[in-house]
Amino acid sequence: MINGVNFDYQLRKYLDNRAIQQDQHEITTLAKSHERQRIARDLHDLLGHTLTSISLKSELAERLLSINPEQARRQLQDIQTISRTALQQVRHAVSDYKTRNFSSELINARIVLESLDIELHCQGCDITLPAVIDTVLAMVLREAVTNILRHSRASRCGLTITIKDNNVLFIIRDNGKANGEPSLGNGFKGMRERCQELGGQMQLLFHQGCEISVTLPMGQADNGACL
Repeated sequence: MINGVNFDYQLRKYLDNRAIQQDQHEITTLAKSHERQRIARDLHDLLGHTLTSISLKSELAERLLSINPEQARRQLQDIQTISRTALQQVRHAVSDYKTRNFSSELINARIVLESLDIELHCQGCDITLPAVIDTVLAMVLREAVTNILRHSRASRCGLTITIKDNNVLFIIRDNGKANGEPSLGNGFKGMRERCQELGGQMQLLFHQGCEISVTLPMGQADNGACL
């Protein structure tokens, strides 16, 4: 009887340990899967906009080469600058996933859009925001500008940031026309996921252009939410 009780105890202990190991394995697997998704999303956010800019400027330089060599040379210089900046960003991302800043992203957006004769108008963009919200809005702006460059044929883009009822409302709107039916690509899906992780939401409206609206609660950022 004693041997039977001891065997039953050892069996239960073995099964409990095995269950714990299985749970730990599942948690590790889920964590690795989430990390892979985060890296893929970050690489898309980081390189999609830059590579689109380089592609467009290269095509423009090729067209200008025979009719206006000086402007073609300036486009090539812009490509060199963008490439160097992209290389620095990739190095930072690989080493430390460097946090992007909305104000610097806004400067880059203005340079790229205005070089293609797309007006950029801003309202409330100098508001100081919690770091985690600032980062999300920077990435939304990057994705929106990439979408404008690729699809919209816009001539004007407007940005507004307002704070109401302890929520941050960010709206970016262009007057372009999409080439074909608009679709929600991986970039926008990633942005929506980031907003939802902070307890917010992102909406897209296609009517006489594209409007992206993001609502993020200030309280969620204060509680230490992370990307």
